[in-house]
Amino acid sequence: IAITSVKAVPKEFAAGQNAAVTVELSNLANISLKDVRLKLDLSSEKIPFAPIGGASEMQVAVLGPGEKASFSFELAVDASASSGLYKIPLQLAYFDSLGKQYSRNDTTGFVVASAPELQVIASSGESPSGTCRAGPRRPACWP
Repeated sequence: IAITSVKAVPKEFAAGQNAAVTVELSNLANISLKDVRLKLDLSSEKIPFAPIGGASEMQVAVLGPGEKASFSFELAVDASASSGLYKIPLQLAYFDSLGKQYSRNDTTGFVVASAPELQVIASSGESPSGTCRAGPRRPACWP
């Protein structure tokens, strides 16, 4: 079994917003896999995401040879989240047709981006190190 894609909408998350994440799995074996479970491990307090409208673990009963399965999660980003890259552990577990259990761990990452800050600093002849703000008639400057 392989994790063939992880897609997030939007690609960069914003603090206080929601995001949709879809993880696609492919059964590369020539046998059916049973009770395929995928979990986004959001238990660490360092991870500023929480599932909404569902759980952080999903399952499919049977995944036949060559078949794919998509797991969709809706996440809320904590309003106090700092910008940066957050690594999210993925836990995958399944059974083969003989009942033998397998598990593996992987990691994906999501980016929380901060809102851009824009500051315009201009100088005029009267105030060489002043800050100006353009108005409808002329700029207003102050030291």
